[in-house]
Parts: sequence; structure tokens; C-alpha cells
Amino acid sequence: MSILKIFKNFFKNKFINKEKIIPYEKEEKKYYETSQIKTIQDFYDEFDTLNDFSSEKIDYLYKKYINVLKKYEIKFIKEFEGKLLSSIVCEFPFLKNNNVFINTIGNEKLELFIPSKKFKLDYSILLDSNVTSDLEKYFKEQKIHKKDFVDNSNLIINEKCNFDLLPYCLENIINFCIHKGSNIQLNRKDSIQEGMFQNLDILYENFKSLNLPKLEDFILQTNKQIPFIFKIFNNSRLFLIFVLQSRLLFPKKDKRQTSHIKKREEYILNKIDEKSLLFSTRMFKILTEFIKDDSHLFFSKVRELNNEKDYLERLNNTAIDLFICMMPQNFYDKQGIIPILYTQDEGLKKMYESIKPDLIVIRKERQEQIVTYIYKEEMLRLRNEEYAQNFFTEEKRKRRMRVSKNLSITHSSQVKKELKTLLELENKRLSSRKKSNIMC
Repeated sequence: MSILKIFKNFFKNKFINKEKIIPYEKEEKKYYETSQIKTIQDFYDEFDTLNDFSSEKIDYLYKKYINVLKKYEIKFIKEFEGKLLSSIVCEFPFLKNNNVFINTIGNEKLELFIPSKKFKLDYSILLDSNVTSDLEKYFKEQKIHKKDFVDNSNLIINEKCNFDLLPYCLENIINFCIHKGSNIQLNRKDSIQEGMFQNLDILYENFKSLNLPKLEDFILQTNKQIPFIFKIFNNSRLFLIFVLQSRLLFPKKDKRQTSHIKKREEYILNKIDEKSLLFSTRMFKILTEFIKDDSHLFFSKVRELNNEKDYLERLNNTAIDLFICMMPQNFYDKQGIIPILYTQDEGLKKMYESIKPDLIVIRKERQEQIVTYIYKEEMLRLRNEEYAQNFFTEEKRKRRMRVSKNLSITHSSQVKKELKTLLELENKRLSSRKKSNIMC
């Protein structure tokens, strides 16, 4: 089953809006009339074979099926192309700023429209740990040796912008879990957590944004989610370990070689399925970025094993960055938020930019907004790969989903086991390299 067919299944038999359908605007009348005999299945079938996700094509497809799609709360969002078409093709707001990615930023909540309905997109901006720490120093009037930071800080504390400290908080929580286990609870009196709470107090005092929850409420709500947070982090750790294992098992020997690509991809998907890890299109995009480019800056911290203790620390830090890249799908889908990341980490910045989708589809399901990220190149390629089609079957997807919801399965033992295998492969490579140097 292709990724697009799975995407198609997401929309099947969803709640139909039984209110009277308001005709589309007069200039679209020809599309409205020709769509009278169309069905939602016709739309699924045509979307599944789509090779072009340009605004023009999506706009045409929407108009063609306007009479059908009006019954469903489905919205399409595309990257800015310089031309606004029908109101259904909602484009990202645009602002040039070197450190804010996806090259976009939103002021407050942007109101967008589809025929007879009005909806909002929240472009909250995620602040990573380094930016958050710099802000704390800035508020304490300590000198910061970053020439662009002061200008950006004025943007950050602007009351018209929604900024989110969640990456900073979650990174600290993950580090607490690594040292003390997933049963920890946020507690101001804990000496290990003291620094985080001091920083948060300063930040909360200085932020003008009105949408920040009270800190005590945040603590109460987050404590309930810590097992889930640690499980998602372990999911990221295992994924990263499998990626690094595949690199050692199927090395790229020269620039022209391509045979390693399918071997790595198949190996990683098989390992993910074997462990029943939750897997998304966004994670698959990260996988393909690595497979295409061994030297991707995001993986630079874990490319070489010199000191084992230092390597494990760098692996955890990279897994946290991976965790942050996955936050839009793991933490914001149900809220209909499309978060933008503010970071000064060049590797994280490059990856977050690399996984910008070709198309975002928002659908309403059980009163929640669900966001689906569409990557054209990967989806078209996977249509022809048998191992990928086997991985994305409905049965396997449901099994992975069941395991992901079982918080008693943390994957911690699997992390230790697979990490041991990775270190063995790394040491084997180092040993082989030393022998080659001696022979030379």
C-alpha cells in the first residue's frame, strides 16, 4: 500500500457536515457544476496519482471536487509561491530571519478562509534550549556575544507573537529521565531541577505573551506526560541508532554509488517494524535526508567514535534534536499548530529546514485538528518499493500505534541492546581502519 493510499484512508468515512452547502463563488461555477457527479472516492483516487503539488494543481483539484469537499473539513497549506489562488490553498506567512525556520513566522493567529467556513492556524515559535538560556542571560542583563541576538530578543518578547518554551522544558525533562529514570516528577525542591525552575521564573516574568500557561499548571500537566515524553525520546534514540547502524553495515564507498540507499532504507524500516516503533512521514523524511547525504550537518556529532562516554552523550544530544524535529507531529497535531523553530544550532536548523513539507493537509476528526505532512518525492519513490509498501500496511501501522500507546513499554532495554550493537560496529570499523593504516 502506498503512503498516499494510507493518507487516503485517513479521510475515509469521516464526519460529514450535514449543514446546507453554500455554493462556491460565481467564477468557480463551472467547477461546481462539473463536480455534481463526483464522489469522495474519486477525489482520493485522483489525489493518490498526483505527481504535482503546485498551488495551481491543488487549487484546480479542489475546485473540481468543490461540491464533495464542502462536506468535509479538509484544508491544504502550501509554501509561499508568490501567488495566491483560491482560499483553500493557504500559504505560509513570510519573513526573512536567519535563525527562525521554516523561513516563516506568524504574528498572533492567522485567520484563513474556506468557502462558508473560517479557521485559524497558529504559527507558534519554538525556542530551543540555547536560545532560551541566552534569553535568561539577556533578561539578567548579562553580556551576550551574539550580534543578532538582541534584535531577535525584541521580536521574541513582542506581545503579538506566540512563543513556546516547550523544547527547553522537554530537553531538561529528558535529561532528568536519563539520569533518574522515567518515574521522575517535576519538583522545585529537587536540587537537579533547581536551575531549570530559576530560568523559567525569569522567563515567565519577562515574557509579554498572554498565552503562556501558569508555571504551576504547566508542572501539573507535564508530570502526567513524563512517561510518554521519555518513550518518544527512546523512539528517537532507537531511530538514530538504526540510522547509524545502517551506515556502518552498508557504507557508501564512492560518490557515484547508489546501491547502499535501498539497503539502508530497508534495514531501518525492518528494525523499526521489529520494535513496533511509532513512525511518521516526517521521520521518514529525516531518514531519506540521511540516506541521501552521509555528511548532513545534523549527524555531525555522531559521525565518529573517539571516546565512548563522550560519544554516548553526543548521541543523546542528537536524539534530543531529532525529538525536537518530531515535535510538530508528536505534540501539536491535535491543536492545529504548525510550529516554527528558532534555533542557533546549525545542524538542527539545517534539518528542520530540510524537512519542510511540500504540502500540509489539515482535517477535522472527532473535534480535533489533525495535521498530515506530505513529501512528494518520497511518496512517489515509495510507490515502487515493495519493502516500503510492506512496512506501511494498515495492519502493521495499527500494531505500531497500539505499542506506542502502551506506556509500560518504554523501549529502554531495547536502547541498551541496540546501542551495544552500534558500539561493536563502530569499534570494528576503528579496528579495521587501524589495520589499514599499519599496512600503509
